[in-house]
Amino acid sequence: MTVANSTIRKRRKSTLTGIPKNIREWFAGERRFTFYAHSFPWTAFIDEYWTLWKEEHPEAVKPEGLDTLIESSKWKKKHARKK
Repeated sequence: MTVANSTIRKRRKSTLTGIPKNIREWFAGERRFTFYAHSFPWTAFIDEYWTLWKEEHPEAVKPEGLDTLIESSKWKKKHARKK
C-alpha cells in the first residue's frame, strides 16, 4: 500500500519557510549571532533571505553585521570561478 502524496508534499504557508530557522531567529532579534548566516551555502542567499523577511516584517531592523555579510556574499558571487 502506498502513502498519498498529499501527506508527503505540503505547500509552503509562507515564503519565510525557505529561510533556515536559525537565520529567521537572528532576523527576529532572538539571537545575537548565527553561524548559519556565515557558512556555505546559506551565505550565498543571505540577501534574498533578508528581502523576504523584510517583505513580511516591514518594521524589522537589520541585525548587526548583516550589511557586511551581504556585501561580502555579493563579492564572492561576482568573483566566483566559472567552470
